Amino acid sequence: MRGQDPSDRLDAFRRLLPCGSVLKAGPMLYEASALTVAEAIALGRVTAKRRLDHANGRGYAREALVQLGHPPCSILRATTGAPIWPEGIQGSISHTGTRVGALLAPSTAFRGIGLDFEDLQPVALPGWAASDREVEMVGDGAECPRALAVLLAFSLKEAALKAASAIVRHTIVDIALEACSRNAFQARSRLLGFGAQAVVEGCFTVDHLTVSAAAWMSSTSRQEHGRPFAQVVACDMSNRR
Repeated sequence: MRGQDPSDRLDAFRRLLPCGSVLKAGPMLYEASALTVAEAIALGRVTAKRRLDHANGRGYAREALVQLGHPPCSILRATTGAPIWPEGIQGSISHTGTRVGALLAPSTAFRGIGLDFEDLQPVALPGWAASDREVEMVGDGAECPRALAVLLAFSLKEAALKAASAIVRHTIVDIALEACSRNAFQARSRLLGFGAQAVVEGCFTVDHLTVSAAAWMSSTSRQEHGRPFAQVVACDMSNRR
């Protein structure tokens, strides 16, 4: 049985997600035994914590599958470690010490979708995680101090990378943040060595425990299936008044 974060802190995040997507997330609720036999075999020998993380991510993902009208099933791992979704589904799983969840959507509407949770705690991120320009842009847009902007920029790029990697799983993808408002961002994915580029849209929230970020690339019209960056920014500005 699943529950919700206290006071349902994910409500604000859910309201920013694109139409057609389903987010199931919350605290660690599932036991390691929630893994199917196939999932446990595919996972192999790992630590107890890793097994518990895996079980909870898959547990929430199955909840999302059911809400999308898909029967629950085993969710195995690709050689890259990414989840292998049933045909017709795009999805992403993320977990931290305080939150775990899965974001799923029909592949008829989205070419890729990404989810990232990060605990609000001091972290030593590598210099390549985000450039000074990106950190400054995120800090200005989200109106937050530099320490939080560093973590936030990293989380936004992680979500965007997951969304872009769903399309080209075995190609190195470079993600550059291009714009950021209080709750929305835009990034550009570039396939290294190929020159191909694509725009990734996204949203995020920050509560007193966690950064929550999502990114997506729609299959058709961004206006029909996603929230355009300009539209979310306009909504943010009207909410500030």
